[in-house]
Amino acid sequence: MNYYHVHSTLSNATTVIDSITNYSTYIDKAKEYGCKSFGFSEHGNLLNWYHKKQAIEKAGMKYIHGVEMYVTETLDKKIRDNYHVILMARNLEGFKELNKLVSKGFNRAETKVIDDKERFYYNPRISYDELKETSDNIILTTACIGGILSSSNEILKKDFINFMVENKHKCFLEIQHHQTIQQANYNKYLIQLHEKYGIPLIAGTDTHMLTEDEFRGRELLQKRKNIHFDNEEGWSLALYDRNTLIEMYKKQNAIDEKYYMQALDSTNLLDDLIESYNIDTSNKYPEISDTPYEDVLNLCKQGIEEKGLKFADELKDRIYYELDVYEQNKALELMLLEYDVKKWARDNNIFYGESRGSVSGSMVAYLMDITKVNSMKYNMNFERFMNNERVGGLADIDSDWMPSRRDDVKEYLHNNPKFYTSEIITFNTIAEKGSIRDIGGALDIPLETINDICKNLENTKIIDDYKKQYPDLFKYAKQVEGTITSIGSHPAATICSPVDIVESISTITLDTNKYPVSSLNMDEVESLNYLKLDLLGLKNVEIIYNTCKLAGIKLLKSDDMDFDDEEVWKDIMKSPVGIF
Repeated sequence: MNYYHVHSTLSNATTVIDSITNYSTYIDKAKEYGCKSFGFSEHGNLLNWYHKKQAIEKAGMKYIHGVEMYVTETLDKKIRDNYHVILMARNLEGFKELNKLVSKGFNRAETKVIDDKERFYYNPRISYDELKETSDNIILTTACIGGILSSSNEILKKDFINFMVENKHKCFLEIQHHQTIQQANYNKYLIQLHEKYGIPLIAGTDTHMLTEDEFRGRELLQKRKNIHFDNEEGWSLALYDRNTLIEMYKKQNAIDEKYYMQALDSTNLLDDLIESYNIDTSNKYPEISDTPYEDVLNLCKQGIEEKGLKFADELKDRIYYELDVYEQNKALELMLLEYDVKKWARDNNIFYGESRGSVSGSMVAYLMDITKVNSMKYNMNFERFMNNERVGGLADIDSDWMPSRRDDVKEYLHNNPKFYTSEIITFNTIAEKGSIRDIGGALDIPLETINDICKNLENTKIIDDYKKQYPDLFKYAKQVEGTITSIGSHPAATICSPVDIVESISTITLDTNKYPVSSLNMDEVESLNYLKLDLLGLKNVEIIYNTCKLAGIKLLKSDDMDFDDEEVWKDIMKSPVGIF
């Protein structure tokens, strides 16, 4: 038996406190059960799919790239129907198609990623027509009782049945084992459709927790957050093994044994239908020029002339050495991108810092005005930034910008037609003290007691006494610790990619960010070797700019400063305030 309809704490990004279970614990259990393949179907999103894929394949199983998508009958008016359907990628082309489809689902009025159609309404969603337009590279199941076939929309149901009849090779009727009258009756209805039309059955689990013991922790956290899901009594939401599921179908007593055994076996058929595929991990610097080497060299020569330097042998050797290293690392495009952004900034009176980090050691960066530090003058090390022995990971360049103009630079990046862009997702999770406060509040433990526990977490003797007094507090606090409660975006990083991010990564949108946001976090983005630019806001940069402007003097640069000016050093000794 294999599992594909599973929700982790990542579903909380679209359905608040839907799960308190980390995806990795499911994978460990699936390996223990002897599964050949495993996949997640988070509500409306594909978050952390790369880490999931790595973990599932490391455990010796095939990765299923899937989602529980929301479907609306029409985009012409805002109707909160939002029917559920499970969609899974059959192969690499299906992977790209599903990524794009999920990205479409997040289109908001203010953040249209794919086209001008607004789809997001309470949840990310696609239209029913878009569902029917999916290719044979996408496998579909009818999901739970929140799906189309369980609705009261008879016209839509009839059309959906016809669609499934015409696409039996990629569609499944999903039965489930839950101990409710509603699920039992729904299973009977699906069996009728199976008998009448020959649409294959499959057994979904709609798993939301690893074990039944987690139900209470999830319930307490929902209570604390004032979240309530109707009619969960009788829903068996843990990750059960095959034998337990068989017993549950027997206890449900709704359909004949041959049907649920056939449906359980169909999860192995699903494994046969899905192909293994590799994800591109090559370096992904944007493609700015057809002749990057020549362009960078010419800009270096231009910089030599503008800075009044002599193209002497030592400088010439250093430039050609650096160029060869950039070429070997396929990073010439990085330098051209940085040059383009900073030239545009200078042309628009946007000031940036002298330099930040190891790129300060590059003479090429200095000559291209990417940095303002003459690395040869100060005998700085280029190899810290880039070298021919570099193993894995892209070099990137962090820059300090005037805080009041940083968003203008970000806007320029996102509107650049030469590459694809997105922000990078971040996850807000419950820490140890937060979990104690949440569960303690739900259990009505006095606030002064909770405060004392949080204050003394490092005191083993005190905490041991509290554990004896409040065992449930510590038990369930540990369960909910690490649960995702909300999502955001990295304050500085922007991906700049030569390949379409909506297909290669998948994106979401947030009501707090006007740009698309990646479905993968920073670690995943870096592992897949996408370039990110860190646009950092630094007040000192703006203070220097404004001070020079108000004083009517030339903008200060390290090239123009006398570092041996004794009066300056005396002034610094009076107070280091404002020195960065």
